[in-house]
Amino acid sequence: MLAAEPIQNDQAIVLINSCRVWLPSNEVRETLKSTSTADKEKIVVLTTANSGFCNLGDAGVDAISVTSKRANVPGVSQNVINMVLDHLAVQ
Repeated sequence: MLAAEPIQNDQAIVLINSCRVWLPSNEVRETLKSTSTADKEKIVVLTTANSGFCNLGDAGVDAISVTSKRANVPGVSQNVINMVLDHLAVQ
């Protein structure tokens, strides 16, 4: 769980959320509840949802909502992983 990890040195934290019935997952909800206001300024919640909508309420974090077609998920996921790995290799 994020709350157990020291995040003082992190510039940003991305929580990947799969929204169900227009609400964030239990893990994301619990993480946001247990995270300090100062640490929430570092959090971005990336949500996948069929409709593209997920009600985070007044979570105090930045959010990105995306939709996707299931058939395209493996290819898109691999592209994102490759971009992240390329970026990490540069640093």
